[in-house]
Amino acid sequence: KVSKNGTVGLRCGERTETWQVGEDREDASKKLNKLDEEIRTRLAKIIKDPVTVYFTVGHGERSFDDAAKPGERVPAKSFKKLVEGTNAKVKKLGVADGLSKEVPADAALVVLVGPTQPFLDDEVLALKAYFERGGSLLVMVDPPTPSPDGPAAGAAASLEPLLASLGVQLGVHE
Repeated sequence: KVSKNGTVGLRCGERTETWQVGEDREDASKKLNKLDEEIRTRLAKIIKDPVTVYFTVGHGERSFDDAAKPGERVPAKSFKKLVEGTNAKVKKLGVADGLSKEVPADAALVVLVGPTQPFLDDEVLALKAYFERGGSLLVMVDPPTPSPDGPAAGAAASLEPLLASLGVQLGVHE
């Protein structure tokens, strides 16, 4: 499928991916700055089947916006891009998406990125049931503050039943 100069072609079995670098030296040099990222992303697409990764929403999680405003927490945009680069489709998962009932069957992974507000009991039960069925969870919480009423205290407390089933306990290092 490579029919012109300036094209990088990758193939694994019947799957192929191409990347148009271009023939013009100046344009190509700009694109080649992202060579590692582009090749990794395209290799992931041809060597493994796509998966769906769900990110929880509705609990003050880190956003996927371009940049944080002064005083806001650093967004998770780079992390989302990294996940997408592994041939994963990213979807949001909150109460409106059915999290209070169950985690969707197509979930390869559910990610919690720095929640600051409590999860509902039904959401925690759904996440726990998903894990017990063999599902994968990536739980990232902000470091606890010495103050018991810090911004993430309610979120951490609401996740304690889930974290306990994972064998994880949050605490403050002194």
